[in-house]
Amino acid sequence: MISSKQTIGQIAHSAPSTIEVFQALGIQYCCHGEQGVDSASEAVGMSVPDLLAKVELAKKSSGGSKGPWVDPVLEALILHLIRSRETSIESELPRVALLARSVAQCGERVQPNAAELAMVVEALARELESHLAKEKVQLFPLIQNVELAYVGEDVSIAHPKAFRRSIGRMVHQHEEIGYLLSAASRLTDGYDGASSACSPYHELCDKLKNLDREIREQVHLENNVLFNRALQFSDALRPVTAMAH
Repeated sequence: MISSKQTIGQIAHSAPSTIEVFQALGIQYCCHGEQGVDSASEAVGMSVPDLLAKVELAKKSSGGSKGPWVDPVLEALILHLIRSRETSIESELPRVALLARSVAQCGERVQPNAAELAMVVEALARELESHLAKEKVQLFPLIQNVELAYVGEDVSIAHPKAFRRSIGRMVHQHEEIGYLLSAASRLTDGYDGASSACSPYHELCDKLKNLDREIREQVHLENNVLFNRALQFSDALRPVTAMAH
């Protein structure tokens, strides 16, 4: 049973079928998954019982499926994240940025927000490129070492406070990426290309909509699954590392 005491992120984690409900209502389940049901309900003008009824129905309709990453081996989840972003995000970003620049050249007569949208997409591409590289080279290896230490391997790990700060920086960057996605959605009326006769703009809206979904799913898996589990492991190791010193 889903409870009003759970956060939105916890609900999305334990019952992935509820994500569609949150998306439809405009509730942030990834970047701001720490918000409670009360505040999320208030933000969308819905009562708590009504929201709980919707998410409970979505959970029951899916047969109560918990999805593949409820209790994962962290290394397996990291490999999944890397593979999926390589095929669905990193390969698509340059094409989307190029398409946005092309649409911007059509001028305001074709799409009034085209120039601003191109700047937002360029910023999104830069932010994501830097962020994904830092995770792959810096944070993910730290998490893998924490997991190895947790299962008894003799490896060097970051101090829990330093580890928490590293994750906190990535969570903050996720929020910045979320702001850029929200700006792109606002400038395109929710990625609706029907307002323009420009066919490249239609294509851009479709690609941005798919990219938005892929990125938010990745952020959800990182914030609400990978990072939470890694912090639990790190905190559990604190007495051991403290005794070692």
